[in-house]
Amino acid sequence: AVCCGALQAASALLIAFPELAFLSCKVETSCDDFSRATSWTALDFASFFGNLYVAVEEERHLAYKQASLVLLHLKEDRSRLPFMEAETARERLADAGKDPRKMTAAMLEAIS
Repeated sequence: AVCCGALQAASALLIAFPELAFLSCKVETSCDDFSRATSWTALDFASFFGNLYVAVEEERHLAYKQASLVLLHLKEDRSRLPFMEAETARERLADAGKDPRKMTAAMLEAIS
């Protein structure tokens, strides 16, 4: 979602399913006789792409930086982020409201 510039979609996904922030996926690279597999989390991806866009595309770099900060806070102290105290995804999304821009703004405000 962040790759597409949809911070609102990323916010809604993390509010509904905060465990997504901690899942890892296996990334495998191979070339000729060389093969390597590494595990990446959402934070790893956000940090990598944020660094990739640092001097190229300021708006996308900022989106990845913001995503990285939200993911870091989810990992370290989830209680600092709004809407995270409710037990279920339905309750968290209801608390967040129907306006995705306000939802995202509240999350970004909490980390600043």
